[in-house]
Amino acid sequence: MAQRSILHFDMPGRHGWSCCWDASNAHQIWVGHQNGTLSRFDMRKPGAEVADSLTHHFKQPVHAVRSLVLEPMHTPVVVAATFSGVSIWAAAESAQPLVHHMHMDIKHCCAMANNPQTPSQLVVSTRTTTTTTATSTSSSSSTTTTSPAQHFVVSLRHNPDDGLVETEADGVLQGHVTPSAITRAAIWSSGGGDVVVGSGDVGAHELKLWDVATSSVVRHVDAPQPIVDVQHGWAGPTMGVLATLANDELVLYRTTQA
Repeated sequence: MAQRSILHFDMPGRHGWSCCWDASNAHQIWVGHQNGTLSRFDMRKPGAEVADSLTHHFKQPVHAVRSLVLEPMHTPVVVAATFSGVSIWAAAESAQPLVHHMHMDIKHCCAMANNPQTPSQLVVSTRTTTTTTATSTSSSSSTTTTSPAQHFVVSLRHNPDDGLVETEADGVLQGHVTPSAITRAAIWSSGGGDVVVGSGDVGAHELKLWDVATSSVVRHVDAPQPIVDVQHGWAGPTMGVLATLANDELVLYRTTQA
């Protein structure tokens, strides 16, 4: 890879938090900003204004953005996540502007990823939170409430009645503890069609793998260091690679189609 950059786009006053390639146009890339907006840049127009701009329902840092094409109508879709939820935009055709279709309120949302084999399937993750509330104004006693971390697995589909893009629940996964910082999960399909979600559990010091169909943990892998990111990819027809990232180490595991 050459050390010299080939393109440069300035984003004054719009700090970038996330990015992804546009699934319907190989020349364009989406950027999620700290102020809750999204920009689409065109590589064929370096230095020009953004090709498109969207505003998230929750005006918070866009920590994850995904672009996909929803079948069977070949609909361009953009999904973006902030700490309070997810917004979805879609266009009737690739040449038409994106229109906001829906948003989901998801408190303490910390990550979002989609299934490489089925891009319209998403995993939206929340982190473990602890809230302390005073039980009385005249005493120093308090109550501590812990909200569990969860993975919401959803699929995007067209509503046949109004044609809008909406979500359909595939499963809710829990039983893990996350760090206070952003921590990312991975979702993928095995060769047999089973959908798997992998993420770290700092409480049990392990990597957990869930089967989405049964919402159950099917594999535990020791992970002494807190895992902050998980990625999965197929290295060939029958072999995949699962990568886990901690603060000071990157560990790779082999997965199979079975």
